[in-house]
Amino acid sequence: MGEIVSTLGGRIVDSGLSACLITFAVALAMVATRQPSRRRALARAGVLGALLAIPIVCLRPFEPFQLLNMGWAGVRPALMWIGDRLGTGDPTRWLRTLAPASRGIAYLPAILLGLYLAGVLFGLARFALGWWGAGWIQINSAAASSFAVELYKSLPYTANRTRPRLRVSTRTRRPVLLGTFNETILIPPDMDRPEAATALRLTLLHELAHAEASDPWFGLASELASIFWFPLPPLWWIQRQMRLDQEYLADRQAAEGFGAPSRYAASLVDIAAGTSAKGAGENRDSGKSQATSALFPRVLMLIRAPFVLEGQPPAWWRLALAGTTVVLLITATAITLRFTRAALPPAPELRTFSMPSLIIDDSPMSVSEIVLPVKLPPDFSLTLSVHATHSELSQLSILGVPLAPALILDTNLVPEERVWQKVKLDRKGGRVTLAVNQGKPAEHPADCHANALSVRSSTGRRMTFRTIQLTW
Repeated sequence: MGEIVSTLGGRIVDSGLSACLITFAVALAMVATRQPSRRRALARAGVLGALLAIPIVCLRPFEPFQLLNMGWAGVRPALMWIGDRLGTGDPTRWLRTLAPASRGIAYLPAILLGLYLAGVLFGLARFALGWWGAGWIQINSAAASSFAVELYKSLPYTANRTRPRLRVSTRTRRPVLLGTFNETILIPPDMDRPEAATALRLTLLHELAHAEASDPWFGLASELASIFWFPLPPLWWIQRQMRLDQEYLADRQAAEGFGAPSRYAASLVDIAAGTSAKGAGENRDSGKSQATSALFPRVLMLIRAPFVLEGQPPAWWRLALAGTTVVLLITATAITLRFTRAALPPAPELRTFSMPSLIIDDSPMSVSEIVLPVKLPPDFSLTLSVHATHSELSQLSILGVPLAPALILDTNLVPEERVWQKVKLDRKGGRVTLAVNQGKPAEHPADCHANALSVRSSTGRRMTFRTIQLTW
């Protein structure tokens, strides 16, 4: 299970990084572009790039560029230099603890992956419900009148595919283009009559412009991208701007077939005002405000455009966009955020020397100092247990460090009882600390350059040590 979470989560993170880089770059390019046709082309490239990032990352045959590893390789020498100057040693030692510590929070990636998949499933369910609803509306629509069909067939349609069907539906209050594989223009019953010929002609020209530009197909791609990459704010902005630019361009094309742009704009406002005025009680004011806010930039672009609108970007611009998109897509999908263990500072190989017991005899011929045949490294940790009283601890030393402060002994006192005393001595970075019976470690002066482990006793009594362990 952990392997599945790691593999799937890594692919999703890499795909999300690629989609984020692509959409961010596209959003910046759209901000710097004023032509709606070029912004629409940029938005479509960003949406398709965000979708293509998923299969490319999952199937890429090349080794990804490990961004964090490369950055760490450049930063670590500087950290090592700072550690040497401050005398703290390797400042990256804490990274070695990440792997053991991560086992304690192994559930976090699984939770994040579960939340993401839940969001995707919710988006897919909502999308499926909307798709089914649109299909149900089309199935339950009625055929348009002969008048509307004749008017519709008289309008130009230059796309190299079948003209969308024209149907009448009581479920819609304004004309709308639905479907991708089976495109259908739905009009309300109020427009299916000769008295509404002007409004019908205007709206049909507008919806045909959407169909010629393949807006439903890119709308589908945009919806799918928003389902898989719902956490990416650049994609939200790209979708909103793409929809607005599609309306600009459809208005421009429809105005050319309708007449003067000012006349088209006036008719567009009249239709929107009449449609929103038919809303029910509490929704009437909100409908008017939404229609006004949506129509204002469109009408302004029609009657007071600060520049000449392009119907399509130039051929050289489209070719440059295609090449740039391919390069950006390959570059973005070649980056990974996975941090491999090879980039971490190598963990030192731990070595251990242990002895089950050690006895310092009390015979006159025994020596008071024992030197163990162990070559001491610069840094080490020593643990042992000694069978002694507290008074005797002050007369025992390791590397010249007394195991307890010297005491003023009173011979009239009853001798203390011997117990097993636990001792821990650490030497790191030239500092020696000692802790007895798991007490607070205290720093002691010692020979930091000693090469052998020495144990000295001045008690004249038999001393027993056990569980001696030296780790470095």
